Amino acid sequence: MCSDCTGQPALVPSPGDGQALSPAGRSSGDDRAFVSVATAEDPLTAEALEGALQDAGIAVLTRSHQVGGVDLMTSGLNHAWFEVLVPEPDAARAVEIIIEERARLAASEEEALRAAEEEAVKG
Repeated sequence: MCSDCTGQPALVPSPGDGQALSPAGRSSGDDRAFVSVATAEDPLTAEALEGALQDAGIAVLTRSHQVGGVDLMTSGLNHAWFEVLVPEPDAARAVEIIIEERARLAASEEEALRAAEEEAVKG
């Protein structure tokens, strides 16, 4: 869903560009093309990346790629994944923010693991 387009979750190909996407139902003056800048393996990571980009003032679309029953049988994949898209002019800055946010998430995860190990030793 586009963070700037409440109630407009669909994406459509941008005119003249086979790779960029735009929010469906956008206003006639909105000609932004959205490009993929990251993927996430779970909804919590996708939400964290989306939040970091929104905090930086970047419009963001998060698109879920659900794995259906047929996909599971034919490919063996058993998980959904999420794609993070931003307006093309913001892509470079968004990638920098995503790298920083992933580092913050990794540090938080390591800290939580250490705390759990310490708790287990005490208990």
